[in-house]
Amino acid sequence: MVDFHDFSAAVLARSREHDSRVEAHESRYRNLEPASARLLADLVCGLRAENVLEVGTSNGYSTMWIAQALPPGGRILTIDNHPGRAAEAAGHFAEVGLEAQIEQRVGDAGEELAAIHGSFDLIFLDSDRTAYLDYLPQILRLLDGLLVVDNVISHEHETADFAAALRETPGFAVLTLAVGKGLLLAQRSAEY
Repeated sequence: MVDFHDFSAAVLARSREHDSRVEAHESRYRNLEPASARLLADLVCGLRAENVLEVGTSNGYSTMWIAQALPPGGRILTIDNHPGRAAEAAGHFAEVGLEAQIEQRVGDAGEELAAIHGSFDLIFLDSDRTAYLDYLPQILRLLDGLLVVDNVISHEHETADFAAALRETPGFAVLTLAVGKGLLLAQRSAEY
């Protein structure tokens, strides 16, 4: 069995090396920072999240961190619109032995979110930041726990409207953490 920490570090190193050579933003992996990945895994573990949704798989780096923190029987559904990245991620999941816990969907995130039924203990949003406001109604419909959003400090100009909309949504407590590139945490209050 492959050591998870060694394997995830190698995936991240390859991703960063790739991103340093690629100019086109959309061609980069743009993986979660290691401190953010560890915090995300701690949140999954601490919440005992059994059903997690991730929007933005990329090469599967953050997906692996979430999956390895799930309790026995826990599942993660991850969505990405890039078939090549999804295939690469699937290879990573198999190599580290996490594929049984992970369901992948390839397609437009907005369309995929609209087609999903049920609820999620944790939703992790790390995809096309310009579409987050469009996703918000579906995210609110699916969320039965904690929402975590990456890049809210590094790309505040792209996430500010989304963060403001969440803060204005009745029944939500919203917090921004200066971890990695900035994580927003939004939790529905108990009375809602």
